[in-house]
This record gives sequence, structure tokens and C-alpha cells, in this order.
Amino acid sequence: MPTRLIKIFKQLWLAFMNLIQGKDRLFDGDDEVFKKSIQDIDYYGEYGMGRSTIWVIGNTRVKKVFAVDTSKVWLEKVRSNLNHANVLTAKWVDLGRLAKWGIPIDYSKRECIINYVESIWKHEQKPQFVLVDGRFRVACFLYYLATGAPGTKIVFDDYVNRPHYHLIEEFVEPNKTCGRQCMFVVPEKVDKEKIMNLMRQFLFVME
Repeated sequence: MPTRLIKIFKQLWLAFMNLIQGKDRLFDGDDEVFKKSIQDIDYYGEYGMGRSTIWVIGNTRVKKVFAVDTSKVWLEKVRSNLNHANVLTAKWVDLGRLAKWGIPIDYSKRECIINYVESIWKHEQKPQFVLVDGRFRVACFLYYLATGAPGTKIVFDDYVNRPHYHLIEEFVEPNKTCGRQCMFVVPEKVDKEKIMNLMRQFLFVME
């Protein structure tokens, strides 16, 4: 096995062991808003899978979790640790070879990025609560801000200390803050055309 593949496998394995050993503690402890806000939700969506997936399915009354990830190996590892795997509908979007944290190493499959961004929306039941914690975060947030029903909650992880994300506040202000993350609520009226135009500008921004 090539050295690079061995290194990636070890990283995945260490991440997975960390995941199953501390699955009740989310987002390095910045999880109060997330845990409280999801308790009355039927349909939950997330960009990027992991400890949050396992916790939500094991500790809430959600009827369905819609998730997407760039790593098929990671997706299956998470699925294998679920007690109620039937609650999860997960999609793997093939964006080519990956570096750490599921980041594509190039844009060779850039035509598939939109599939990642749109994936959790393409179900009969629409998530009432969305976690943005994977790749293409600004594009994913803006897409759901434009398409989600008014009142939909969106938690944006790693938001507070990354000012390059904060341009989304041109459209909506944070509703709550908890450590490194903020929760937003889709307002009654948004400029969908303007939001989607900006979303397309960020479609190839991987972080």
C-alpha cells in the first residue's frame, strides 16, 4: 500500500477512535445551543458527518437524518457505529482524492460540488435544523438560507474565529452564539436571487 494511503488510513482510524470514545461531547464542548435547539426537531440535515451524527440519532427524537460527506470510508465508519442506522440517509459525493478532513486535493471533479451543496435539500422531508460543518461551508450555508423554510435553524461550526465566513451576515444576523459556533434562523423574507448569486461565487471554496 502506498505510503500516502497508509497515512490517510491512520488519520481516519485515529479520528474514528476519538469519535467513538467521546461521542457525548460535541464541538470540543461548544455544544449547548446545538443540543438544546435540536430536541424538538423531526428532520435534521448535516454537511459533514461524525460525532454529531451519532449523538443526534442516539439522543434525540429525530425521525430522519439527512447527511452528506466527501469520504465514503468515513461515512461507512460513522454508519457502522449507529444503533439506529435506519434513521440515517447519507450521501457520499465523489469529489476525487482527498486530503485530511475530507478536503479534495484538486478540482478534477468540480462539476460534482453542486451535488454536495444541494444534497440534503433533495428529499421529500426538508430539514428543520441544519449543521454546516463540512466542506464548502459558505456555499452550503447560503444555499440553505435561500431554500430553507422560514424558521429553519442553521448552526455554523467554527464560525466565530473565522472572519472570512462573516460575509453571510449581509443577509442574516446570528441568533445565538456558543463558543466557536453560531446559530442562524432563516427569516420570513430573504433576497433569494442575491443569495444564490453569491452562493455560486463560493461554490469552489473548499473550506
